[in-house]
Amino acid sequence: METRTAIYERHSTRWFTNEVIPIEQVIDIVSDASQTPSWRNSQPWTTFIAHGETLQNIKREHVALVSAGHQGKSDMEWAHSYTWGQQSKTNMSHWDNQVLSVIGEKISLFGTAQANLFNAQAIIYLSLFEKTSPWSVLDLGAFTQTLMLSATDRGIQSINAYEFVKYPSNLRKHMPIPNDQLIIAGIALGFEDKQAKINEIRTDRNVRSQIIY
Repeated sequence: METRTAIYERHSTRWFTNEVIPIEQVIDIVSDASQTPSWRNSQPWTTFIAHGETLQNIKREHVALVSAGHQGKSDMEWAHSYTWGQQSKTNMSHWDNQVLSVIGEKISLFGTAQANLFNAQAIIYLSLFEKTSPWSVLDLGAFTQTLMLSATDRGIQSINAYEFVKYPSNLRKHMPIPNDQLIIAGIALGFEDKQAKINEIRTDRNVRSQIIY
């Protein structure tokens, strides 16, 4: 697949089929992402793959925590939308309207999908050491995008969402993530369920307002 095609074909998939992704394929995707450039070749990220029984255990406990009303608290401080700049607030509001235009009165579908971690067939968690430079977040973001584009090239869709990291204690319970590493991101992989209404959501990009020349 051409790079530009992969960029435009990749989108956030919010419900995956039950088709399993072989662990070897997930490892290959992570290996591709390791080619991401990083400051002074620091490669500050660590990847933890939740797959098979490990992923099922994480999912079960996640549903239980959501059902019990636990709000969760990610390792990296969460920023409420009202703290963002006006441009971002406008884009967020537009996104809200797009979601409502697709699923309307079935808005509960969104919460259900989140609680079930979008029925992901693999989740790749990315961490940074607690003492790492804040600049490493830039490297981690580039790694995330490279990873998702590699998945797209293989016909696998993805989503990067806060939902994956809001219960870090659950993740550490089931994966060997040290306490001195901050869980920054979770990227779900799977095959898109073409019948799921929630997968009709697409996000516009406000390109012109972000380019100054």
